[in-house]
Amino acid sequence: MKDVGRARPWVATVLVAWLGLASAHAYLETASPEAYGMWTASAGPIVLGFSMAVEIGFSRFELVRLPDGFAGGGSRGVDVAERGGLDAFARQHLARAAPDDRLPLTVTPPRGRAERLELRADERIGPGAFLLAYRVLAVDGHVTEGLLVFFVGDE
Repeated sequence: MKDVGRARPWVATVLVAWLGLASAHAYLETASPEAYGMWTASAGPIVLGFSMAVEIGFSRFELVRLPDGFAGGGSRGVDVAERGGLDAFARQHLARAAPDDRLPLTVTPPRGRAERLELRADERIGPGAFLLAYRVLAVDGHVTEGLLVFFVGDE
């Protein structure tokens, strides 16, 4: 029975380490604009906040213009039940988007590690629906992918 008492600290250490690894990824915690939200380009850069620092040089961000009329052009709210289908459509469009629909981005900071990133379109974007796709490498080595659909209104 004495061996069981000595094993408890070891078991607790392993459990804490395992739980720490299970929760390790750079999840998107904040975004401006919010998913399916309205935004104006004059509001400043797109801002992404992750749960841990990401390696900017090993991360990728793409801004893609979605087809006219996507989800009503943002003129109405997007119901949570609709989002799954709209996300699937946005992913399909990302895979086959024309070069003219892909907008170059500048990331700040441009290199290194950061939890908060600012993304600016290299050209002025007008009203419509947009998809921001990201694939980030967290400092712990895990990769996280996601997308953010938002609408740009008139200035």
